[in-house]
Amino acid sequence: MAYTDPVGATRLDDGNDFLPTVSVPRLAFPVLSFFVLLAAMFLAPATRAEGPKPPLAVLTLDSDNLDEHAEALTLALRRRARASETWSLLDTTASLATMVLVLGCPKAPDPPCLTRIGDQLHADQFLWGNVSRGSQSLSATVHLWMRAKPDVQSTATYPDTLKSAESPELRRVASRLFASLLSESSTLVVHAEHASGQVLVDGITRAPLKQGTARLALAPGTYRISLRVPGFREPSRQLVLEPGAQEEMVFALEQIPPAALPPVAPTPQHAASESSWRRIAGYGATAAGTLVLAAGVYEALRFFSLRSDLDEARRKVPSTITDVCASSSPAAVDACRVYQDATGARTLAYVFVPLGVVAAAGGMVLLLTESPVYLSPRVSAEGASLDLRVRF
Repeated sequence: MAYTDPVGATRLDDGNDFLPTVSVPRLAFPVLSFFVLLAAMFLAPATRAEGPKPPLAVLTLDSDNLDEHAEALTLALRRRARASETWSLLDTTASLATMVLVLGCPKAPDPPCLTRIGDQLHADQFLWGNVSRGSQSLSATVHLWMRAKPDVQSTATYPDTLKSAESPELRRVASRLFASLLSESSTLVVHAEHASGQVLVDGITRAPLKQGTARLALAPGTYRISLRVPGFREPSRQLVLEPGAQEEMVFALEQIPPAALPPVAPTPQHAASESSWRRIAGYGATAAGTLVLAAGVYEALRFFSLRSDLDEARRKVPSTITDVCASSSPAAVDACRVYQDATGARTLAYVFVPLGVVAAAGGMVLLLTESPVYLSPRVSAEGASLDLRVRF
């Protein structure tokens, strides 16, 4: 950024060296600024200054044949914004006259036009205004535009000899305007125990809440301050912030009680599917168990019958034969066959009877517990519990 010194030289904003320049007609500056702004609008948006501080744009002030004075005061305002502890300067060289010309706004921009300028700058707040000549001095009227907020303006008068941004007197004028508009000394400190979350201003997140404390810089006005802390209700209070005030708000957090969860019941489709396979499995196990049990009972009855036959067949075998299955005597062979049949029946009875009982009992359990099982977890301040209900 550069401006023209009264002696006909160009001075850089951040340097001390003067470079010789060629006099250019006054009309060339708006035309050149118009094309520069068009290129900036279509090639790249304004670059925000990095950091957590909210960005603030300062448009080059408008004037009637007082371009040198307007440029100097603009530079002083931008330097004041850059040095601010609560605001960061949005890097843009746009001027109010060029923005009004490009956007087709009236010379004194109305609220819709100011909103379009803010959209074009990608800014939520910016300074704009004009410098005019009074009877004995200059008058600078500077406005603060903030999105969805009423217009704030401040006026300062100063000698027309102050036309250099390096002038300490002009810097003091810029500082007074800046402090009056932005109330940089107006601070809100929020306290909320030791919680961590977010501070909302008019429903918009503006600052983090860390270890129960947050600090915000706000312009004068009325705000709705809210806190958003996980696990707690969202408290909200209204604040009227006066210029230059430092307010503190203390919030008491109320924890959200955990709601008792309803019983976990299956959906109708899932319940029908579950009931279907339980019924099939229950009937199948019951039928199979009954058949196996019947076979086991049959083998047990057959064992008792064969045991009587074995006693009778053993009496027909000579007493000299101790092992009926090792003898070739016809009586011994018959006794050995009956013995083997009885042993097999007893073994089958031992296997089939318990197996049939278990299978039939399992099938009956599946059929009798076809109704769903309800789990009811409950959480309260005293503890947690889990209720299990089975309906037969």
